Amino acid sequence: MTARETLPEAPEPAGLGRKAATGAAWSGVSTIVLRLGSVLVGIVLARILTPDQFGVYAIALTVQGILMTVADLGLSAELIRSDDPERIAPTVATFGLISGAGLTVDHHCLQQPVGGTAGKQGGEPSDRRAVTDDAAGLASRSCRTA
Repeated sequence: MTARETLPEAPEPAGLGRKAATGAAWSGVSTIVLRLGSVLVGIVLARILTPDQFGVYAIALTVQGILMTVADLGLSAELIRSDDPERIAPTVATFGLISGAGLTVDHHCLQQPVGGTAGKQGGEPSDRRAVTDDAAGLASRSCRTA
């Protein structure tokens, strides 16, 4: 036997490329379906809700998008890129929980000023609650991301 015969075979690049292309296609389809779903939900809610109520929905949706981006802090990307994800997973989960909880508390403290901009003087309690409830789920979402 020669040294060439005892070496294990390397995986075929075509198989790996095919898997990567399939994964990218599924990711693209998922993104498109989610975006279309958001547009359809927005259209349905625009027909059902009053303009004031839809404004609160739009504010809550915007706040959620911003807070979700801020709460992640790039931790999920670091977890994916890490050579040893099991070692840093508890730290990522802890930072995600702390950032989500901190943003939730911060947003709860700001509910009066934010609710005051919801179209009514002082904001209706239900308007302030809608925006605050949107942020309140942030801590649990942050934990699930990690």
